Amino acid sequence: MSEYLLQQTRVDTVLKHWQRFHGLFPTPFALAQADAEDVRAAWSGLGYYRRAGYLHHAAKQIVFKHSGVVPKTAEDLAALPGVGRYTLGAVASHAFNLPFPILDGNVMRVLSRLDHITENIQSSTTQKRLWLRAEALLPSHNPRDFNQALMDLGATVCSPKKPLCHLCPWQHDCRAHRRGVAESVPIRIRKNKVPTTFRAALVVTDKNDRLLLQQRPSGGLLARMWEPVACDIDDPSDSLVHVKKLSKQLKTRATPKLAGTISHRFTHRVWAVSVFTLTLRQVSEYSSERCRWVPIDDLDKLGVPTVTRKMLQCAGLNRTS
Repeated sequence: MSEYLLQQTRVDTVLKHWQRFHGLFPTPFALAQADAEDVRAAWSGLGYYRRAGYLHHAAKQIVFKHSGVVPKTAEDLAALPGVGRYTLGAVASHAFNLPFPILDGNVMRVLSRLDHITENIQSSTTQKRLWLRAEALLPSHNPRDFNQALMDLGATVCSPKKPLCHLCPWQHDCRAHRRGVAESVPIRIRKNKVPTTFRAALVVTDKNDRLLLQQRPSGGLLARMWEPVACDIDDPSDSLVHVKKLSKQLKTRATPKLAGTISHRFTHRVWAVSVFTLTLRQVSEYSSERCRWVPIDDLDKLGVPTVTRKMLQCAGLNRTS
């Protein structure tokens, strides 16, 4: 479970959610039997929400194919949804002390300095070279401790800036250190500018202190997560026109008011969202296949991503923070 939560996510972020998530789903059986909405709700704030679905399906596979016991063979581990090469190596070595290499950001930094690799660390060629190096270094005896030590070396000594080379047990073998260029390695080639998607969102509340939310499609970004009624737009100057169209379905004469704009960075894109508010003086009976009225105090029961919480806070609903 911890390896799923830690995929592309910092430890300090995961620690804020770990106790609650593990408390709700302490065993594969508990997670497998849980409702998907409850799993997404518990995952809220962790980002990369597809992992929640992978972990949920992995728990079901562990229960139905392996009697609730996490499999110990590489073949069975690799067959679990969401298990890539790093997660396979981490679980196999940490949990079962099997000789599988790992390659996280800390390990990549250590190895690229050890061999003074000057190619782009994110290229497929360099990644293959680093995996081979990690595998070659891995001892057959107690690989668990070696992998953990290698990660800890990168986290505490071989840091991105101002590495403590004088404390490193590999300082005499490290080519980058010998050449005095440790801090300039690894080499990362900047990617092209991340594209921006403009959106308009309408935060609707009624007199019963309920909030109208829509569920995103089952595939793609933030799949099945909840957000205010929203749509993509081409020109932010046209945002009011779009939210008025969204408000028509509520059969109200109230005019949406601009609360502000928020920006949210995903891995491969940025959302720039114009946030509008609309307060209904009556109790709305509006419903649709994708929309749901939710008491504001019950938001934690749904899968609400960070970007939705930003929108709601912009709209003045600070109870969602």
